[in-house]
Amino acid sequence: NMPLDRQQLRQASVKALQNAEQLIEEAEILYERERWPRVVFLCQIAGEELGKCFISLTAIVRIVNGTFEEDVYRKRCRTHRSKTGMTDFFESLVFSEQPLTEFLEQRKGRIERFESLKLASLYTDFVADVPVSPNELIGRELASGMLLLAQNRVKHFGLAVKPLLDRVLLESLSMEEFSRFEAEHPELLALVNRRQNL
Repeated sequence: NMPLDRQQLRQASVKALQNAEQLIEEAEILYERERWPRVVFLCQIAGEELGKCFISLTAIVRIVNGTFEEDVYRKRCRTHRSKTGMTDFFESLVFSEQPLTEFLEQRKGRIERFESLKLASLYTDFVADVPVSPNELIGRELASGMLLLAQNRVKHFGLAVKPLLDRVLLESLSMEEFSRFEAEHPELLALVNRRQNL
């Protein structure tokens, strides 16, 4: 196989964002049908697709600066916690006023809660030795909150990321431009690199 290039990674990023948007549309249909657990599940998967979008976008930067490792990229795109974590990271970077140290301390717990909720929305399980179905655990209120969160995520993520997915911009990005951007925004690149190595 030929190594992945910028255009392939751009396409992966665009398609992941489009898929997230479609998943939210489908969750809205299920919400109207009062299928609360499946609404939550699709919202969770949409969040993972946003994470994959951002992972692919940052991989382009790694190609430019010479640090791209395709096997690491592919593994991260297939790991649920990596995708959920990247969406969480993006939100904190762009929207949160929480101090970085506090955010990093709480990040793992947030990701674990999202993963548990995703599984609970799809599978029957035991709670204190009592078998429960997703419908018994997830109702309208939780589904409504998750759908609103997912809708806002897709909207704001799209506004922030779509300009960065411009084909001409990504194909013309040079090492000189990246170095200039890195010099102007050292804290941003340090955060992205730290997050990718966690």
